[in-house]
Amino acid sequence: MILLAMALAAAQPKCPDKTGNQGTINECAQIALARAEHRLDLQWKRTLRIAATQDAAGETYGVDTLKASQIAWRAYQDAECRVESAPIGYMGSMDRYLYLSCKAAMAERRIADLKNLEKTYRNP
Repeated sequence: MILLAMALAAAQPKCPDKTGNQGTINECAQIALARAEHRLDLQWKRTLRIAATQDAAGETYGVDTLKASQIAWRAYQDAECRVESAPIGYMGSMDRYLYLSCKAAMAERRIADLKNLEKTYRNP
């Protein structure tokens, strides 16, 4: 088990990569996005549970509208990050870094938005 953990740690790139290796920089951006998405998933589940408490018995309006907003936000996140990385598209692998970094930053903002919404649900 210890050897496996050491092997996995050795396989992970050092982030941030200060060597200028674009492949490693992109890997680091992918790792940052995965971490942000994990935190977003946890916050999403918590906010959705709290939204469900706002609905009257047999109703699903709060949950349904929150789910609809998340679907719309996901589409916006993807489109916005494609726009932000598009001008760099001719530069090769750097556009991937910009796209991933944008998605991670937007996920962090969405976490903050969901936390604020959670507060609103708790203090109507």
